[in-house]
Amino acid sequence: MVVVQDSNNFWFEITILRFSLLHASNQIAIICKNITEKRISEEELRITQEKYVHAFHESPNGIIMSDLETGEILEVNMSYCNLIGYSSTDLIRKTTVELGLLQSHTFRKSIIRNIIESGLNRYNYELKIDNPTGRIIDVSCFSSIIHMQKRNCMLTVIRDITEQKQAAERIRKTDELYHLVADNTMDIIWLMNPISFSLSFISPSVNRLLGWTSEQVLQMNIRDLITQSTYMRMIVKVRRYIKGHNEGKFPDFFRVRIYFKNSDGLIVPTETLISFIKDKAGEITQLLGESRDISYRLKIEEQLRRYKRYYHLFADSTSDLVWVMDPSTRLLKYMSPSSISMLGWEPSEFCEKPIEEFVSHEMREVLISSCQKHYQEFLDTNTSRQYICELQVLSKSGNVVWNEIISHYYRNEETGAIEVIGTSRDINEKKRLGIRIRDLEGNFRLIFDNLKHIIWTLDYQSRVITYVSPLLSGFLGYQPDEITGYSLSDIHPNILEKIGLNILIRQITEYELGDETAKYRETTFFYNHPDGSIMPREIITALILISEQRPVQAVGILKSV
Repeated sequence: MVVVQDSNNFWFEITILRFSLLHASNQIAIICKNITEKRISEEELRITQEKYVHAFHESPNGIIMSDLETGEILEVNMSYCNLIGYSSTDLIRKTTVELGLLQSHTFRKSIIRNIIESGLNRYNYELKIDNPTGRIIDVSCFSSIIHMQKRNCMLTVIRDITEQKQAAERIRKTDELYHLVADNTMDIIWLMNPISFSLSFISPSVNRLLGWTSEQVLQMNIRDLITQSTYMRMIVKVRRYIKGHNEGKFPDFFRVRIYFKNSDGLIVPTETLISFIKDKAGEITQLLGESRDISYRLKIEEQLRRYKRYYHLFADSTSDLVWVMDPSTRLLKYMSPSSISMLGWEPSEFCEKPIEEFVSHEMREVLISSCQKHYQEFLDTNTSRQYICELQVLSKSGNVVWNEIISHYYRNEETGAIEVIGTSRDINEKKRLGIRIRDLEGNFRLIFDNLKHIIWTLDYQSRVITYVSPLLSGFLGYQPDEITGYSLSDIHPNILEKIGLNILIRQITEYELGDETAKYRETTFFYNHPDGSIMPREIITALILISEQRPVQAVGILKSV
């Protein structure tokens, strides 16, 4: 028997028979049968089988074929072996339950029942597989019933979804974290349509910041939630940034200051970061905003601006010297430019020279010993203290200039070195005035102590009696030290009345209410003397003013009439 193909591509099966007919020997019979269709069917079957084998063994998904009744594994591909960590030799002729790939025979029967009941002869489900390495794998399974090799089989396709599950879990945790942050942060997180400017989401923190609930805000028009100027500015900026971003000029975020209106009608300033959320096509579909309350920050910034103005005003106007010194060597490391106007020295002429070179000769030893003492105190206690002293400083012309010096020790945070920072103030005029005041005060007391009238003075600001003439003891029986140094509120009302201080109290009140005539008063009053007689007294009180009509002293003269 041979199989041949003719020139027309027809296939024939030719059978040659040897036989004898009518006693004639050595004859043959040739039977020719057209098997073209059979041949085509066989070829198609072969191709199909090759495709099946290729698909079975080369599939990236794991494929396992098992006997439907017994669960015995008949065939597996390499992807399945790699997935679960077994070789094909370990799997063939064993059951999935025996290998621990399925929980039990009952579970396998439930899978078969679900396949049959599905009506589609297939069933999808998920499993966790514990492979020999101890790694737990999440798999998605697709099982169906097929008839193979004259037996019913279950064909299962398995796909590893461990990374997908882990990604889903990360997304779930991220989502939980997002909601945790959004629900508890003090910042307001919101989503807005970039065309209609309507809110689609706002975090619960809006209640803490603005007094509205999330549900209330989502029902509100954005115009009712922010100021009109903010609304107009935000629309312009959003449209400009979207256009610029689409043209590649701007990033996908920008900042804007938004002034919200809270439930009490008060304005709450916020610093808002707005980001663009895009779809797969790259179109901007949402605006994601994060608004932070900056009320406190704006107050601090305003204070800083004010302090900065004060600092520059002070730095530009002060005539005091500011200097820095190394206490171990007493070398000056810095001197402010005011040294030129005060002493005639350039700041550079002070640098890297010991401070004692710039004080009078008789004060140098005192200065050196004081510096050494204060330096040691700081080393022992590491506590900064303020020191005040008066020194005679030498000017470049050779004159002596009295300076009041205030200094303190500190540790430089950058270098770790101990330094002294000090300010020096010219007190030549103060010294001169001090001498003059002492002379005047001596003359003042000499005159007032010998007048035949009671004279007292009062500090206007503190309301403290600063002087009472000795004659008080002869007139009223009180000693001056029973009144001097006491405020009006601490002196007994009887004494106030007897020396006319109650009149001064009324006079001060009238002046502070705007009565300019109250600056000077002459008043006669009567009081009961201890001997029973009624004694008349005349009192003259005057307020001593400086510029801007501000009183600094009050003087009273009490005399008998």
